[in-house]
Amino acid sequence: MQGIRLTDGANGTFSRVDILYDDQWGTVCGDEEWDLVDARVVCHQLGFHNATKSYKNASIQGSQFYSMNNVQCHGNETSISSCRHERFQRGNCPVEAGVSCQENALINSLMLRVNTGDGLQGIRLADGLSNSSGRVEVLIDGEWGAVCEDYYGDWNLVDARVVCRQLGYNTAIAAPKQAFFGEGYGPVLIKDVQCTGKEASLSSCRQDATVYCQHHYVVGVACGGKDRSLEAKSKQGLTFFVCHDY
Repeated sequence: MQGIRLTDGANGTFSRVDILYDDQWGTVCGDEEWDLVDARVVCHQLGFHNATKSYKNASIQGSQFYSMNNVQCHGNETSISSCRHERFQRGNCPVEAGVSCQENALINSLMLRVNTGDGLQGIRLADGLSNSSGRVEVLIDGEWGAVCEDYYGDWNLVDARVVCRQLGYNTAIAAPKQAFFGEGYGPVLIKDVQCTGKEASLSSCRQDATVYCQHHYVVGVACGGKDRSLEAKSKQGLTFFVCHDY
């Protein structure tokens, strides 16, 4: 499976679940196995906070190319493709699966238009006290995950400033750690970050992938001062664009 999306929803939070397979968009069958546990995996994979409902008949005619049948998730999967399911089949489902996702109103994210070459494709703040604070999450190879420091790690304002500048803020005012903003969902993707403060991206900072790090050590930031020049650059269609709060 190459991708996933929600389509034909009234506001993007309820609709049919589509999957990308063999460069063709198809659907997920809303059979007897499809339930709220499966819906939560889909919503988490798409970056939503949670799922509020699953639909076994989205009442929207989908693709004629491929379908994904008999999906059975445990709930801890980071992708629907990791859930138990039958092989992809040609032809559309007679009854298609849908979800209703709950947005996190305090997610503020910056997504890169192009792959940076090191796999990092995006960065965001989640579950913060405002749109300028939260748990640091990164998008690598299509998967959102956390940034973590082990018990002896030194996540500090220098590291936080790199994140805040990357998101378009002028500076960082705090660098909380030990899951101050919650442990979140998904894997730990970046460990033991050591920035000099001159980096333009968190991925350019020194990292140690061998460090043993669990979710109760994920880190966060609190940023200050929005950089309007960065917003202007985004409007000119350069490398990045800013996705404002939902």
